[in-house]
Amino acid sequence: WNNAYLEGTSPYTKVVVFKKGIKPVWEDPDNKKGGRYVIRGSTMEETLAMYLVIVCRMMTGRLHGDYNDLVGAVLQAKGTDQLWIQVWNKDSTENDQISRFKISLNKLLNRTVAYQVHDQSLKMQKTRLSKEELTTAEKKPEEAEAPAVDQQEVDDYVKNFLQL
Repeated sequence: WNNAYLEGTSPYTKVVVFKKGIKPVWEDPDNKKGGRYVIRGSTMEETLAMYLVIVCRMMTGRLHGDYNDLVGAVLQAKGTDQLWIQVWNKDSTENDQISRFKISLNKLLNRTVAYQVHDQSLKMQKTRLSKEELTTAEKKPEEAEAPAVDQQEVDDYVKNFLQL
């Protein structure tokens, strides 16, 4: 728990617990060849309860057959409708182990579990960002940035309209 931290500002929150010496970023040497199991929650209370079960079992070595493969867990909340738990591992090439752990998590939490390889997720994110930048650059100058509207002008217009 000494390595746990909370980041973000409302409505975005992230609770991170990782093994000592491992940073919760893809670029960390222990994470570079790994991936993450992703579980979606439906309510904050339920998601937090699932996260605590996962973290406690990870800390006691009762979550997975290969304790050394798991490196950390993340609880991510974006508002009240976007809730995720991620369990990060070191090796994304161990397909049998990944399948067994997905089944184990599914039985424990009664949830569908997805798996994402960090390297592939990073490539997809870069592609999405490149498309967004291209779309922004292609906008016409008048579309790129709308002029600011003075709130007083809007209020005066509405008052005049209602008086008609």
